[in-house]
Amino acid sequence: MIKQDIECIQTILASAQSILIPIPELDSYKEIASAIALGVFLQSIDKKVTIVCTDAQLVEGMSFLDTSLITSVIDQSLESVLSIDISEYPVDSLKYTYNESKLHIYISSLQKKLKPEYIHLDKPQYQYDLVITLNMYDWAQLGGLFTEYPHIWLELPSLALATHPIAHPYSENTIIDTQVKNTAQMIMQYIEHTHKELLSLPIAKALMTSLIISQDTSIDTHKSIIHLQEWGVDYDELNQTIHNLLTPHQLQLLGYILVHLQWNEVVINGISKKYASSKLFLHNFEKTKTTENDISIIMRVLPRYISIDCIGIHLLLEKGQLSKDGYMVFPEYYQEMSKISSQLQGIYSQGMMIYSYPSENDIHTIAAEIHTIIAKHLQK
Repeated sequence: MIKQDIECIQTILASAQSILIPIPELDSYKEIASAIALGVFLQSIDKKVTIVCTDAQLVEGMSFLDTSLITSVIDQSLESVLSIDISEYPVDSLKYTYNESKLHIYISSLQKKLKPEYIHLDKPQYQYDLVITLNMYDWAQLGGLFTEYPHIWLELPSLALATHPIAHPYSENTIIDTQVKNTAQMIMQYIEHTHKELLSLPIAKALMTSLIISQDTSIDTHKSIIHLQEWGVDYDELNQTIHNLLTPHQLQLLGYILVHLQWNEVVINGISKKYASSKLFLHNFEKTKTTENDISIIMRVLPRYISIDCIGIHLLLEKGQLSKDGYMVFPEYYQEMSKISSQLQGIYSQGMMIYSYPSENDIHTIAAEIHTIIAKHLQK
């Protein structure tokens, strides 16, 4: 972030005491980890912080981090303050009574009569004075949280932090940094520029969690991870914990793929090698709210469920269901896939090829053609 952005955030935070951080209804573990890091930091500078997330299973999955600030309920009560100018009307005693319909306040003074001009009723205030969003571009992403508490989001001041170029249309303040891939990096930069001494192990662990989950391979992300290790985070242990994370929906989808796996073989130098194919033509992506991120995460963990001599898994999606039409994943030991990515007309990254399949042919015909290219390459 540039200096002006950091100063803008400082100014906004200086005037806020109670901060609400909502997690979008269909968000991944990445942003909730960033929210935890931000929340713990804000708490360390004496801010009251509430992270609201209605997905209990998502929160449970992050139990290896500090989830004490997360709740599923928003306090929507309003507080009104009735003020009396005691320099004009010295108060000697004060009491009140109430019944089902009325509150009676008794104010006594031995010196003057109470006049209307001595009384002031402040504007009702919510329990929060700032909302901070992470990589959101519309309040509608909050789903049920938005429909249940629309007044909270539309009336409170807000600060939007984002790494995508889409400005939040309803936020008074939007800080966009497209030079990074993750809001965790924005949070890390802010802490290091303003309160470096407060970058504690719980904050560093949450930031690294978000960075690992993002699967970004850029140099800046790697530098951030290395830097966070200096704060005592065990990368290998955390990476293993994260790789065991699957939401219930993703676990169900993984089961669907495994049930429909069909094994095929190619012969390489006289040795039979397996590859697997699975199709999701019948999966209702819209009804189940399956995202491309769900597919990516599942394809990342699939190699754990296949034999080590399998050269790849091919997953064919119905054309148009997601922005990409085909996925293949390869065991981590296979390092030369990028050399033949041009032949497959796709993009290879982190053991996964994403491409558009050329026709509506039978899945096995397509998979066989693709894996024949791989087999020929391995024979060289």
